[in-house]
Amino acid sequence: MKTSKPLGLQGIALDRTYSTDARQRIISAADRLFAERDYREFPSVNDVRSEARADMHATLAVMREWREANAARLAGATTGPAKAPAPSPVPGELPEELKNAALQSMEGMTRKLWARALEEARKQAKTEPADWAAERQRISLAFANAELAHQEQASVLRAQVEALQAENAALKAQLKS
Repeated sequence: MKTSKPLGLQGIALDRTYSTDARQRIISAADRLFAERDYREFPSVNDVRSEARADMHATLAVMREWREANAARLAGATTGPAKAPAPSPVPGELPEELKNAALQSMEGMTRKLWARALEEARKQAKTEPADWAAERQRISLAFANAELAHQEQASVLRAQVEALQAENAALKAQLKS
């Protein structure tokens, strides 16, 4: 058994007892999870605790030490034992003629893409005014139909009002007599 005495809130040493087996499991889990993260961020205590199947107190104490020991690796000073250097896609420098050919090819594709975009914009600019004119005509026709329907409805309503007024006058005349 190994005893670690981490400091509590008041700076008083806390007695926590955990086995060397638990300590090894915690360190192994932390190293493995740190490598999975490409040495860019420390694993969380909870992730390490779950992976190591250890209790929270032991994990906290060991992780505190582990983080201090691995701070330089996090900063990028070393890449860690399991981290192999990333292979370069093309070894060495590209020949100048290959670079020029690639640049010319990219410039050609860019010109073709730009020409196609301009062509589509011009085509759209030509068809949109015609589409707008057709839409204006459709709206004008709908407005004229609505206006005609409104006039017809107003005429019907006027006739109904006149009929009701005549009926009302007749009823008034009957009441007076």
